[in-house]
Amino acid sequence: MGANTMNDLDSTVCPASTRLVGRDGDLAFIQSFFGNSEVQGAALLLLGEVGVGKTAVLDVVAKGAMHNGVRVLRVAGVQFEADISYAGLNQLLVPLFEDFDVLDNPHRDALRVAVGIGIGPAPDRLLTSTAVLLLLRLISVRTPLLIVVDDLPWLDRATSAVLGFVARRLVGSRIGLLAAAREGAESFFASHARALAALGGGDYESAYQHARALSPPGTLAPYVPIAMWGTMDLVEAAVRTGRDKEAANHAAAMRASAMAELSPRLELLVLACEALTTSGEESAALFERALSLPGPERWPFDAARVRLFHGQRLRRLRATTEAREQLSLALEVFQRLGAKPWATRAAAELRASGQSAPTAPRPGAGALTAQELQIATLAATGLANKQIAERLFLSHRTIGTHLYQIYPKLGITSRAALRDALSGLDIDQDG
Repeated sequence: MGANTMNDLDSTVCPASTRLVGRDGDLAFIQSFFGNSEVQGAALLLLGEVGVGKTAVLDVVAKGAMHNGVRVLRVAGVQFEADISYAGLNQLLVPLFEDFDVLDNPHRDALRVAVGIGIGPAPDRLLTSTAVLLLLRLISVRTPLLIVVDDLPWLDRATSAVLGFVARRLVGSRIGLLAAAREGAESFFASHARALAALGGGDYESAYQHARALSPPGTLAPYVPIAMWGTMDLVEAAVRTGRDKEAANHAAAMRASAMAELSPRLELLVLACEALTTSGEESAALFERALSLPGPERWPFDAARVRLFHGQRLRRLRATTEAREQLSLALEVFQRLGAKPWATRAAAELRASGQSAPTAPRPGAGALTAQELQIATLAATGLANKQIAERLFLSHRTIGTHLYQIYPKLGITSRAALRDALSGLDIDQDG
């Protein structure tokens, strides 16, 4: 059977011979996570004690994916290879060695040297990480991919850094990443995942300890790309636990590192962290700058977190209307991504502003909120974002954000397809 997207990880077609007794709940969650059309291109980390069957779960998911035409690439960390740079990457990419020629010469040559099938000086880590990401994305155009990583803490440091780099850039792709690690075992992935989980659940002290394991406050760990992505976790956790000096030092280190010059996404994090460590109107202005960067909604979870922080700060500055706008946008994204702890946080802030939090929209291509439907209808008539904003008393950036969220719900990728999509929606609802 052909497969077009990672949504084909469907538990209903998983071969009966691969079912695990007593793990239906775990398997159902994993299948639904990768099958959610709103989180295409996703990474999931499984944590558990030694001997609980994490490898067996990975095996079942991998077999189910292959059954549906998804190409599975696997790697397992082993202790005796943990000190060999890129040993894990070599294991992961063996099936793709013959496909390296799809890359341009610099990326191809860097990757060949990294995995040990080429000769030359040690390649730049950013070049190698980008080469892996490009290779996987190009391969996934033909066939969706699932990367399965077992015993994550035993992977060599260089491979862990590359996989962390790739995992942060899967949104919107046909690539999924499923990794497993022992509870209590430290790895870059595990520390980052634990910090995010603790922040979502309001356990800020634990979040701080996990985040600082990636990189100490005031320092960006060298040669650990995922340390840059964990910067906002550390700064938020430090602020929430009263460690204002540590938070400010880390924000200053981020600015001094010039990481903001590497990409708009990293600049978003730098500005957000500077805003978190600043007070009053200056803080609000920094949040505005962050959200005014080109295309922040390309990174929906990061942008939603920044909107949550911005809304919280605006509410405390008694800018209630503006706070509600930011909090509502954050809540919509968290609900759409299935980030329930974060949606709960946003909903609580929205209620504190005096506005009741809406329930999550019904999943499906046509699951538009009333405001989204209104904006989509106006956009379908040919009105520009500024014209729609004037009619609805919103900012043109807010209109752009809503449209970015509307397109995937309607199964389209451009404004030009809105009219036909809305017509089809009307027909479906009438039927």
